Amino acid sequence: MEIKNTNLEQLEDGLATFLADHLASITANIQMERLAQQSRLASAAEAEGSRADAVGAKAARITFTRTPATS
Repeated sequence: MEIKNTNLEQLEDGLATFLADHLASITANIQMERLAQQSRLASAAEAEGSRADAVGAKAARITFTRTPATS
């Protein structure tokens, strides 16, 4: 990170603290967004797994049998 157009006095007088707080807030928001995204992905994967299981069960019930010949 590069800080331009400031001086040591400004940093000492509170700018450094402001920047640290701001960066910590950004980091916390990113972490919350990532956790929310992971949760959504896990839910979607679970739903897809359930759907795939249901399709597999339905497919397993299908049989291909010939109609008996009649004389």
